[in-house]
Amino acid sequence: AYAWDFGDADTSTAISPTKLYDTFGTFTTTLIATTPQGCTDTLSQDAVIYQNPRADYTVDDVCENASSLFVNVSEPGDGQTLTFDWDLGDNTTLDVTAPDYVYATYGTYNTLLTVSDENGCTDQLSLTHQVFAKPAADFRADDACALSKILLTNETQIADGQLFRAFNWSWGDGETARGDVPDKAYDAPGFYDIRLIAETENGCLDTANQNIQVFANPVAAFDFIDACFPDSITFLHLSSIDNTF
Repeated sequence: AYAWDFGDADTSTAISPTKLYDTFGTFTTTLIATTPQGCTDTLSQDAVIYQNPRADYTVDDVCENASSLFVNVSEPGDGQTLTFDWDLGDNTTLDVTAPDYVYATYGTYNTLLTVSDENGCTDQLSLTHQVFAKPAADFRADDACALSKILLTNETQIADGQLFRAFNWSWGDGETARGDVPDKAYDAPGFYDIRLIAETENGCLDTANQNIQVFANPVAAFDFIDACFPDSITFLHLSSIDNTF
């Protein structure tokens, strides 16, 4: 017969029992073996249940092409030497402490950290990480005459399922505007660099630029001398235009 005392008030009479301790620690395990003739022997040994490490990390959601910085705040258990194995959710695995990683494309990634120590104890944590799509800022602006509204077309694209937060325009003359297609007319002729910054609901940005020319308006003028009927009148063209631009 076999009488087991596992050191935590739990016992067993199995030949080779399996024991799951409720907590970590050192437990004095005692076996009393008894023959059919009543002969006995006793053996005590300390069984060590190591405290597991604790896997823990954070990662902020980012925009496409930005670096995903994983902050590792895992803690050791009874072991002092930790190793870290990362699954970044895109078939990439790394064995560094804290990855600084740029995903190839936007999407939702299920990341996993496995922490191990020299005692063979492990712990895991999985977090969902979002990489948001950037907009593709684009527009078309036609050359125009001074004081006339420019023809502006916003051709910015965005991934399915996302929304725009803002379109911010800089006209190159010190003025700015917000909106999908705002009205704009230049007071003076010249060359102007128009800039569009498109922003999604997730704060992702993209910029587009285009240079346009604003033409000077002619100054209409003429002169003439009144005449008696049926004499003709000669009208003298005196109009001018600034050919600087």
